[in-house]
Amino acid sequence: MSFVRANSVTHHVQVLGQGPRVFFLHGLGIGNLASWYFTAAAALSGQHQVVMYDLRGHGKSERIASGYDLATLAADLGSLVDHLGQEPVSLVGHSGGGLIAMRYAIAHPERVRRLVLLDVPLSPARILHLDRPELHDPARLLASLPAHLRESARPGRRRLNNLLGTLEFLFSQSSLVDDLSAEPDVSDEMLWRLGCPLLCIFGDRSYYHSHWEQPARALPLVRTEVLPGGHHIHLEQPEAVSRLITEFLDG
Repeated sequence: MSFVRANSVTHHVQVLGQGPRVFFLHGLGIGNLASWYFTAAAALSGQHQVVMYDLRGHGKSERIASGYDLATLAADLGSLVDHLGQEPVSLVGHSGGGLIAMRYAIAHPERVRRLVLLDVPLSPARILHLDRPELHDPARLLASLPAHLRESARPGRRRLNNLLGTLEFLFSQSSLVDDLSAEPDVSDEMLWRLGCPLLCIFGDRSYYHSHWEQPARALPLVRTEVLPGGHHIHLEQPEAVSRLITEFLDG
């Protein structure tokens, strides 16, 4: 475990393995690097250097009241890439983390080798509908979590209180809601500017999959995979997701 100052924010960073560098980005709201640490990251670390970090305001990273727009979050990523060196890198992002990775790849195509997006919305504001639980009722919060997070929070009140505190901060004391609500939808023009090979993974119960069907057909370097599951497909199908990511990055 280490802490890195990037774009004026202290980020909690974990690095595993050696080899071509891959950054893993978790979702906004309910999410931290642990969602990758216990799933795909370990599987890839045998042949890649896996970099996971808590986004600003999440997990053990510094709680900053502002800067949750995609441009600033992508600048955080860029600052970490600069700090660690070795380019180009591959990026793997879930939900809002995928939006950040995509924004960075569009702005810096020469710095991104491959891009993996897991159930990423084309409308950033829609993240708020899936990842904003009832904050003031611990029982309802626990019931709303994906099974992996629900089980990790259940053994101790401290873990649940930490999660409640993070969510309370993000949704009530930071600009996250306003920043995401102000983000425009991802346009076809933006997608066409992605110059690297792209893998999109969805659950078959995904709300977002249908939104990608038409633009995906127009992208020359895209591959789409659908697995049984919902929005948190990397937690529901960790082995299958790890296999797909490994095959794609090594292809």
